[in-house]
Amino acid sequence: MKKLMLSLVLTICMAGAAQADLYTDYVPVFTDLVVQWLDPPETLTWTHNNPYVGDYEAALAGGLITSVTLVIHANVSDAEDDTVGIVFTDSHGGSHALGNLDTGFDCDNIFNLSPSWLGGTQGMQVAATLEYSYSNSGDFWDSAGINYSELRVTGCPVPVPAAFLLGLLGMGAAGLRLRKCV
Repeated sequence: MKKLMLSLVLTICMAGAAQADLYTDYVPVFTDLVVQWLDPPETLTWTHNNPYVGDYEAALAGGLITSVTLVIHANVSDAEDDTVGIVFTDSHGGSHALGNLDTGFDCDNIFNLSPSWLGGTQGMQVAATLEYSYSNSGDFWDSAGINYSELRVTGCPVPVPAAFLLGLLGMGAAGLRLRKCV
Protein backbone atom coordinates (compact mmCIF):
# COMPACT_ATOMS: atom_id res chain seq x y z
CA MET A 1 0.00 0.00 0.00
CA LYS A 2 2.91 2.35 0.75
CA LYS A 3 4.27 1.82 -2.77
CA LEU A 4 0.89 2.65 -4.27
CA MET A 5 0.63 5.86 -2.22
CA LEU A 6 4.19 6.84 -3.20
CA SER A 7 3.32 6.21 -6.84
CA LEU A 8 0.22 8.43 -6.50
CA VAL A 9 2.21 11.27 -4.91
CA LEU A 10 4.90 11.08 -7.61
CA THR A 11 2.24 11.07 -10.34
CA ILE A 12 0.59 14.19 -8.94
CA CYS A 13 3.95 15.94 -8.65
CA MET A 14 4.93 15.03 -12.22
CA ALA A 15 1.60 16.13 -13.65
CA GLY A 16 1.93 19.45 -11.83
CA ALA A 17 5.47 19.96 -13.13
CA ALA A 18 4.31 19.23 -16.67
CA GLN A 19 1.63 21.93 -16.48
CA ALA A 20 3.39 25.01 -17.82
CA ASP A 21 6.56 26.97 -18.28
CA LEU A 22 6.39 30.76 -18.24
CA TYR A 23 8.48 32.72 -20.74
CA THR A 24 8.61 36.49 -20.15
CA ASP A 25 9.89 39.43 -22.17
CA TYR A 26 10.38 42.38 -19.79
CA VAL A 27 10.57 45.93 -21.17
CA PRO A 28 11.40 48.78 -18.76
CA VAL A 29 9.43 51.82 -19.91
CA PHE A 30 9.48 54.27 -16.97
CA THR A 31 7.93 57.17 -18.88
CA ASP A 32 5.17 59.66 -18.06
CA LEU A 33 2.58 60.68 -20.60
CA VAL A 34 1.35 64.27 -20.18
CA VAL A 35 -1.23 66.03 -22.31
CA GLN A 36 -2.67 69.52 -21.85
CA TRP A 37 -5.79 71.27 -22.98
CA LEU A 38 -5.80 71.80 -26.79
CA ASP A 39 -2.76 69.52 -27.21
CA PRO A 40 -2.97 66.40 -29.39
CA PRO A 41 -2.99 63.00 -27.66
CA GLU A 42 0.43 61.76 -26.58
CA THR A 43 1.47 58.25 -27.62
CA LEU A 44 4.26 56.10 -26.26
CA THR A 45 5.34 52.92 -28.05
CA TRP A 46 7.64 50.04 -27.13
CA THR A 47 8.46 46.68 -28.68
CA HIS A 48 8.19 43.17 -27.25
CA ASN A 49 9.95 40.13 -28.65
CA ASN A 50 8.46 36.67 -28.42
CA PRO A 51 10.12 35.18 -25.32
CA TYR A 52 9.28 31.56 -26.18
CA VAL A 53 12.42 29.51 -26.70
CA GLY A 54 12.30 27.05 -29.56
CA ASP A 55 10.06 26.90 -32.60
CA TYR A 56 7.01 28.99 -31.63
CA GLU A 57 5.03 28.18 -34.79
CA ALA A 58 5.45 24.42 -34.24
CA ALA A 59 4.54 24.73 -30.55
CA LEU A 60 1.47 26.78 -31.46
CA ALA A 61 0.38 24.28 -34.13
CA GLY A 62 0.94 21.41 -31.67
CA GLY A 63 -1.23 23.04 -29.00
CA LEU A 64 1.68 23.50 -26.60
CA ILE A 65 1.08 27.26 -26.12
CA THR A 66 -1.62 27.66 -23.49
CA SER A 67 -1.89 31.46 -23.08
CA VAL A 68 -0.31 34.81 -23.87
CA THR A 69 -0.75 37.82 -21.59
CA LEU A 70 0.45 41.39 -21.69
CA VAL A 71 0.99 42.94 -18.25
CA ILE A 72 1.46 46.72 -18.10
CA HIS A 73 2.46 48.16 -14.73
CA ALA A 74 1.28 51.77 -14.64
CA ASN A 75 0.24 54.77 -12.56
CA VAL A 76 -3.03 56.27 -13.73
CA SER A 77 -4.50 58.65 -11.17
CA ASP A 78 -7.97 59.64 -12.38
CA ALA A 79 -10.53 57.36 -14.02
CA GLU A 80 -12.55 60.19 -15.58
CA ASP A 81 -9.65 62.21 -16.95
CA ASP A 82 -6.59 60.09 -17.48
CA THR A 83 -7.74 57.65 -20.15
CA VAL A 84 -4.89 55.60 -21.62
CA GLY A 85 -5.82 53.34 -24.52
CA ILE A 86 -3.63 50.32 -25.30
CA VAL A 87 -3.15 48.97 -28.83
CA PHE A 88 -1.17 45.81 -29.63
CA THR A 89 0.30 45.35 -33.11
CA ASP A 90 0.92 41.68 -33.77
CA SER A 91 3.78 40.08 -35.70
CA HIS A 92 1.62 40.00 -38.85
CA GLY A 93 0.94 43.76 -38.75
CA GLY A 94 -2.61 43.45 -37.39
CA SER A 95 -3.70 46.06 -34.86
CA HIS A 96 -5.76 45.11 -31.77
CA ALA A 97 -7.32 47.65 -29.38
CA LEU A 98 -7.02 46.03 -25.93
CA GLY A 99 -8.87 48.66 -23.89
CA ASN A 100 -7.86 51.27 -21.32
CA LEU A 101 -5.50 51.06 -18.37
CA ASP A 102 -7.07 50.78 -14.92
CA THR A 103 -6.64 53.62 -12.49
CA GLY A 104 -4.43 53.28 -9.48
CA PHE A 105 -0.90 53.77 -8.26
CA ASP A 106 1.45 50.91 -9.18
CA CYS A 107 -1.37 48.99 -10.84
CA ASP A 108 -0.93 45.83 -12.93
CA ASN A 109 -3.10 45.83 -16.05
CA ILE A 110 -3.48 42.35 -17.54
CA PHE A 111 -4.60 41.83 -21.12
CA ASN A 112 -5.17 38.35 -22.56
CA LEU A 113 -3.88 38.05 -26.11
CA SER A 114 -4.50 35.45 -28.76
CA PRO A 115 -1.45 33.16 -29.03
CA SER A 116 -1.74 33.39 -32.84
CA TRP A 117 -0.82 37.10 -32.67
CA LEU A 118 2.78 36.23 -31.82
CA GLY A 119 5.24 35.14 -34.46
CA GLY A 120 8.61 33.48 -34.32
CA THR A 121 11.23 36.21 -34.12
CA GLN A 122 9.52 39.41 -35.20
CA GLY A 123 8.87 42.10 -32.61
CA MET A 124 5.38 43.16 -31.58
CA GLN A 125 4.62 46.79 -30.83
CA VAL A 126 2.57 48.13 -27.92
CA ALA A 127 1.21 51.68 -28.01
CA ALA A 128 -0.20 53.58 -25.02
CA THR A 129 -2.12 56.75 -25.95
CA LEU A 130 -3.24 59.35 -23.43
CA GLU A 131 -6.13 61.53 -24.62
CA TYR A 132 -7.00 64.78 -22.86
CA SER A 133 -10.42 64.82 -21.22
CA TYR A 134 -11.65 68.03 -19.58
CA SER A 135 -12.98 67.38 -16.08
CA ASN A 136 -15.61 69.22 -14.07
CA SER A 137 -12.91 70.28 -11.61
CA GLY A 138 -11.25 72.55 -14.18
CA ASP A 139 -8.30 70.24 -14.76
CA PHE A 140 -6.30 71.49 -17.75
CA TRP A 141 -3.88 68.56 -18.04
CA ASP A 142 -3.88 64.80 -17.72
CA SER A 143 -1.02 62.45 -16.94
CA ALA A 144 -0.23 58.78 -16.60
CA GLY A 145 2.97 56.85 -16.01
CA ILE A 146 3.97 53.55 -17.59
CA ASN A 147 6.55 51.73 -15.44
CA TYR A 148 7.19 48.48 -17.28
CA SER A 149 5.59 45.94 -19.57
CA GLU A 150 5.80 42.15 -19.66
CA LEU A 151 4.78 39.81 -22.44
CA ARG A 152 4.16 36.37 -20.92
CA VAL A 153 3.86 33.16 -22.91
CA THR A 154 2.69 30.07 -21.08
CA GLY A 155 3.65 26.85 -22.79
CA CYS A 156 3.13 23.24 -21.90
CA PRO A 157 6.32 21.26 -22.63
CA VAL A 158 4.56 17.92 -22.03
CA PRO A 159 0.86 17.79 -22.89
CA VAL A 160 -1.04 17.40 -19.63
CA PRO A 161 -3.31 14.58 -20.90
CA ALA A 162 -0.22 12.57 -21.85
CA ALA A 163 1.36 13.15 -18.42
CA PHE A 164 -1.88 12.12 -16.74
CA LEU A 165 -2.14 8.92 -18.82
CA LEU A 166 1.49 8.05 -18.07
CA GLY A 167 0.79 8.54 -14.38
CA LEU A 168 -2.25 6.28 -14.51
CA LEU A 169 -0.23 3.64 -16.32
CA GLY A 170 2.45 3.84 -13.62
CA MET A 171 -0.13 3.55 -10.85
CA GLY A 172 -1.65 0.51 -12.55
CA ALA A 173 1.75 -1.16 -12.86
CA ALA A 174 2.53 -0.43 -9.21
CA GLY A 175 -0.87 -1.84 -8.21
CA LEU A 176 -0.29 -5.06 -10.21
CA ARG A 177 3.15 -5.49 -8.69
CA LEU A 178 1.77 -4.91 -5.20
CA ARG A 179 -1.01 -7.43 -5.86
CA LYS A 180 1.51 -10.11 -6.91
CA CYS A 181 3.51 -9.53 -3.70
CA VAL A 182 0.53 -10.12 -1.38
